[in-house]
Amino acid sequence: MMTDQFTYISILLSMVVALALTRVLAGLVSLMRARVVRVSVVHGVWVGVALFACVDYWFSLWGLRTTEHWSLVYVMFLLGLAVLLYLCCDLVVPNVPEGETIDLVVFNETDGRKYLGAYFAYISAGIVANLTIAGFAAAVLLNIAILILIGVAWWWRNPRVQGVVVAILLPLVVYYAVTYIPAL
Repeated sequence: MMTDQFTYISILLSMVVALALTRVLAGLVSLMRARVVRVSVVHGVWVGVALFACVDYWFSLWGLRTTEHWSLVYVMFLLGLAVLLYLCCDLVVPNVPEGETIDLVVFNETDGRKYLGAYFAYISAGIVANLTIAGFAAAVLLNIAILILIGVAWWWRNPRVQGVVVAILLPLVVYYAVTYIPAL
């Protein structure tokens, strides 16, 4: 019986995560179709974080497969988390009409707070979620460190600060991936 519940719930959540992943990929395609693109390494890292977050959410769902009692409140919480992930993915990639020019450095400066705010909300809720998934409680300290970095990036828009944040963020995300995704 619990397997059936997990199957239905994981399909629902996976649909939202698939939409989030699709949004990032579609945004990357629109960048490829743009006439001219000024690249931003900092923005590129945040796009990479969005892609990673989609994969991480899917793998994290597997940790819930042994959950015996599902409540509507918990399912709605997980759905809200998936919706926050979608918002991150939608806000991090610009809408670029085909053949137009886009400056990702300017996009990061003007719209960075929007997607960083969404990331902050997503990671905050993710900390709560990690406490409910077997084997992920230790990830909370790492998530708090990532949350602090996102807060610093949101607060200080200086390009040097942004560069330092992503330089520290990348190894933390890699460590998280190596440590917690093989939990399958």
